[in-house]
Amino acid sequence: MNEGGNSANQNCHSGENNAKAKLTKQDVIAIRTAYNNHESKKDVYSRYSNRIGESGFHKIWTWATWKNVLPEYHSKENVEWYNH
Repeated sequence: MNEGGNSANQNCHSGENNAKAKLTKQDVIAIRTAYNNHESKKDVYSRYSNRIGESGFHKIWTWATWKNVLPEYHSKENVEWYNH
């Protein structure tokens, strides 16, 4: 137990270390590269829909998960591009 509820192994189950992860880091890199290239979210999701649900994919697409993979692609410009 740690003070303030902080976990000593806070990141031990993130990304591929998570036993429930359906995609690999390479998959996430490919998704983020497609995002950076302004590919359609629907088209990119169709490549992974047999392995991950739409909600899980959306979390990757919006950097809610796998935050440490290509964070520079989650730029203000890219976010604005997808919002329009």
